[in-house]
Amino acid sequence: QRRVHGQPEPAVAVETARDLVLMGSGSGQVAKRLQSLPEDRLPTDEEMRVLFDELDRDDNDTITRDEMVKLCEQFEDYGLDSSEEQIDTLLTRFGGPDKRIGFGEFTMMMLRLVQR
Repeated sequence: QRRVHGQPEPAVAVETARDLVLMGSGSGQVAKRLQSLPEDRLPTDEEMRVLFDELDRDDNDTITRDEMVKLCEQFEDYGLDSSEEQIDTLLTRFGGPDKRIGFGEFTMMMLRLVQR
């Protein structure tokens, strides 16, 4: 357990999607947010929407190739690499012919990645 000023660091409880937003944004935050969820429950649709919207930087309601690169970079510590081959595989598998991942596909992809 990490310590702050000699005392155990308080655990950060994530109870709502609002808590996820309040944790801040930026590089690597999606992975950290998912990791901070209690182990005994899956993220809610609302929490997944918050994460999806954070990744969807251009607000077109899809995860594009550039956004997928950012996602893969955030999850490198969890065994996902950001190689061209990995990105192509994910975009083809979950994005279909247009290789764009909507919210439903994003949720399915994240659940599959967690099951690895």
